[in-house]
Amino acid sequence: KLISNFCSTKSLLYLAIIAFFSNTVQAQIFASGFEAAAPVFIYNSTSNTSANITGVPRTGSKCGGLSTAGATYDASIITGTALNFTACKIYTINVYARVIDCTGLLQIMKSTGATNSAMKAATGSNLLLTAASNNLTSTTYSLYTATFQPSANETMYIGFQMQGTGGGPCGSINMYIDDITITETTPGAPVGGTATATAGSVACSGNTTITLTGSTGAIQWQRSVDGGATWYNISGATTTTLA
Repeated sequence: KLISNFCSTKSLLYLAIIAFFSNTVQAQIFASGFEAAAPVFIYNSTSNTSANITGVPRTGSKCGGLSTAGATYDASIITGTALNFTACKIYTINVYARVIDCTGLLQIMKSTGATNSAMKAATGSNLLLTAASNNLTSTTYSLYTATFQPSANETMYIGFQMQGTGGGPCGSINMYIDDITITETTPGAPVGGTATATAGSVACSGNTTITLTGSTGAIQWQRSVDGGATWYNISGATTTTLA
């Protein structure tokens, strides 16, 4: 939108609207409750053992778990195959987890390697759910969620990495996860809409209001004073009206 501003010299102010993607299409790309017909996992540990067990599942008859009497544990439950993730799509990982005795640390990572050490070596955007201290404290199943949006296509394993210390007054370690889902959200194409100004030309002390109609997605107004070569966000201008 071009607005003329007449002062000692004539200047032209260009305004533009950006409509960001809106989430529209969802598809479940992975789901497992550790049952016989569900996708399998890789169980890998540094100390003690993670496994598909018949302990205390949230649903069905099985779950993923790690049990040990005392000492420490450091293990991962990893998707049995690497999964394909598409650039700019949004992925949401849900997992239910619980403990019986000691509290523990549950983290979610992605890696090109299907080992516990590879998951622990994950950094940056490959760290999907992290915690500075034990975040698994409930003796009933609770939902843990991680969301990420890759900037490029990638093929990665998803790992549920568990760490903790047992023994002493705490007793043994029993940690379980179940009902894992990964959902892919495809952003819908945004529509910029139509911007209409109450006045297309204003003097130095004048003002105008611009109203946006027919847009979809989130809004961010921008301005340019060099004919549209360079654009700058207008702070706080994120609604359909700009005054």
